[in-house]
Amino acid sequence: MDKQKADEILMDFLPKIYGFALKKSFSYDEAEEVCANITKELYESLIKSKEICNLDGYVWRISEHVYSK
Repeated sequence: MDKQKADEILMDFLPKIYGFALKKSFSYDEAEEVCANITKELYESLIKSKEICNLDGYVWRISEHVYSK
């Protein structure tokens, strides 16, 4: 996937990812850290992938995985 498309996807999902991080964390600082880690992993994964069939599921799967780490 090209970087411009990955950036667009991240911008679309960023508020939802931050909301997910807020629900799972105990403070705003922790939520920002979790959100940053999810965003980093998601961006790296999007750049490596060629085609994604279910984008919502893909994003939430990565979010859950990063949170569990």
